[in-house]
Amino acid sequence: DQNQIVRSEIQILTSASLRENVLKTLGVDVVYPWIEVNKPGSTEAEQRKAFNSAVTLFEKSLTVEPVKDANVIHLTFRHTDPELAAECLNLLVHYYMEQRREVYASRGSSFLVGQREEFAQRLAAAQEAIQAFNLRHDITSLEDLAALLPRDLSDRPRFGADVRPATPHILLVTDGATLPP
Repeated sequence: DQNQIVRSEIQILTSASLRENVLKTLGVDVVYPWIEVNKPGSTEAEQRKAFNSAVTLFEKSLTVEPVKDANVIHLTFRHTDPELAAECLNLLVHYYMEQRREVYASRGSSFLVGQREEFAQRLAAAQEAIQAFNLRHDITSLEDLAALLPRDLSDRPRFGADVRPATPHILLVTDGATLPP
């Protein structure tokens, strides 16, 4: 469902880790100069509290909402400096794309590995079935297989008008080459 996808993307965009990355990159002193994270003589706990205040203020300045009837998300960031606001949003989107790429890459690669393994198993089973069929019918070459197929369908037995014979179709795959039935 598209609404669920948009909600998931909004969750990622509003995550604290993205806001923290923006503030670490630009510096709290640049975005919010009145918040002193590295105040001389402050303890690590006080620095963390100041940084968390900046993250909270960033969250309150950020608006992330879906556009009605569209698969689009609208972002705004309020700040007294419009250029800095744009830079904050650009960095937020940059970190969002990085995080999204990592999430989907890890999902995708495991998905693709699973798909490859499933198809490899199915291919091995098909090859075993072909081998068993060949053994049951004493087929050692394509010529032997061709000899089993009817040359002219007009020679087939006739049945009543309401009964139709089942015609088997054989598809043989060898070394990537496909032969028609």
